[in-house]
Amino acid sequence: MKSWVRFLTVIFLSFSLVLGIQHLAKAQIDPSRLVQQAEKQYHLDKSERSLKLLSQAEQAYRSQEALSPLAQVLALKSLVYQQQGNWELARQNLDRSFSLIENIPASNSKIQIQAQVWNSQGHYFLATGQHPQALANWQQAEKLYRQIEDAPGIAGTVLSQAEALNKMGFHRRACGLTLTLLDPALQRCQELKISTIPTIIKQARTGASPWLADSLNSIGNSFLAMGRLKCAKAFIQASRETTKISNFSPDTQAKITLNLGNINQAIAFQAKEQDNLASFRSHRWQALKYFQQLENQPSHTYRLAGELNQLSLLIISQKWSQATKLANRIQLSAQDQHNLDARVKLANNLVKLQRQHQNLNYTSQDIAQIYLDVIRLAQRSANSRIESSAWGNLGEMYDPQLQLEYTPQQLYEKALVLAQNTRSPEMAYRWQWRLGRIYRQQGLRARAIASYQASLANLNSLRTDLVALEKEVQYEFKEQIEPVYRELTDLLLTDNPSDLDLAAARNTIEALQIAELDNYFQDACLTFEPKSIDLIDPDAALIYTIVLPDRYLP
Repeated sequence: MKSWVRFLTVIFLSFSLVLGIQHLAKAQIDPSRLVQQAEKQYHLDKSERSLKLLSQAEQAYRSQEALSPLAQVLALKSLVYQQQGNWELARQNLDRSFSLIENIPASNSKIQIQAQVWNSQGHYFLATGQHPQALANWQQAEKLYRQIEDAPGIAGTVLSQAEALNKMGFHRRACGLTLTLLDPALQRCQELKISTIPTIIKQARTGASPWLADSLNSIGNSFLAMGRLKCAKAFIQASRETTKISNFSPDTQAKITLNLGNINQAIAFQAKEQDNLASFRSHRWQALKYFQQLENQPSHTYRLAGELNQLSLLIISQKWSQATKLANRIQLSAQDQHNLDARVKLANNLVKLQRQHQNLNYTSQDIAQIYLDVIRLAQRSANSRIESSAWGNLGEMYDPQLQLEYTPQQLYEKALVLAQNTRSPEMAYRWQWRLGRIYRQQGLRARAIASYQASLANLNSLRTDLVALEKEVQYEFKEQIEPVYRELTDLLLTDNPSDLDLAAARNTIEALQIAELDNYFQDACLTFEPKSIDLIDPDAALIYTIVLPDRYLP
């Protein structure tokens, strides 16, 4: 999710305060008022009007040689260009703003301007998929805001850092960081219990800070990513109740609506996996209701997120006709150029619809091109994680008619190297699984076994962090996880298996049984120390029932 608008109101407010201490001759139209009007247009997603107003303000400040407000206007223009997806001009305005700052005399006003420009650059890096750089920029902005004790600026940059951390997969760290905005003594989200959350929220509301709703929503989003759905729901519902008390921007309300939809979607996925159809239908309907509410949002980013999540829900519900109509209606714009996660998600869903022989406006070549574009952009921004996803998913949709430069094996091998380099076991296991299938087809039994076992090793490393898996994967256990165990077992029991093969097959089935329990409870609920049955009772025997394909013994 892009975060260009987070606490932009605070930036503009700070901007106006700085202008108030500037002893400048007033032009016929006060440029500070132009900036305030530009802010309103920005929040309405009317970027052209916003740019026109900012350009007028820029011209006025240039004529007055007012460097401080001019540097701020350029940083704000960068945010608007980011909203448009005009990354070159966004970058140019940031560079010009940094250059002007060098000529401003030292003062608290200069520190505030520096913080605002670093903050704007953080949004630029996040929007272009450069999450570590975004995090570093917001840490620098926070440091500057702390020098001048700017509480709104500190809160805004902390929330932005949490978003970057969530994008990088550091959900616990993101949650703990945001939790300090509610209570500096609270820093470890994993230690929170559902019973203590109402007290924490009640105490936080006594402060009535303007960033409370965003803080509660951010914490809820982190809990959602960690799979702690009850905690997530408690914080996000509290966030929504806070917005009813005070007026908040449409973007804040859109973020909350999106997360409420995401929670119900996660519960629906979980219910489907557990064959609880009543709960699945109920929460699916609730999720769709929230996602559909986003269709009226001025922000294209939230509209797209809502559409993509609706699409995922319709596909998992096998509502093929509705899903196809929605997929054909979704349009990617220049603004989405660096929203690589959204592009991959759209392409993945299009592949699923194509496999159902739906009448799509997209050809196989169009879908492959989405992945190829993501790879190119990911390489440019050094986003190896999303690049791995694109290579691997391109391998899954491989068709000789596409005339790709690489074979499926080469595509998966590229994806695997990137996943391993970024320490992403949640992706590496998938590519090792696919490679295991290919090696088996090639008759490379030993190599196939090794690849399957490496895949299961990565899955096992995720036992205590099941939520690192994408939600669609996490809650499609029977399609995305269970087959890895069963296919390895099948492979081990072919071609006159040895005693070692039989022992490995038995251990694999035992591991599957534990994984099934973990999946059912959505928690690594079992801690155990493996012990051979021979050490317990050398005269005892265990009988395993293993269901495998293509096995018939008369």
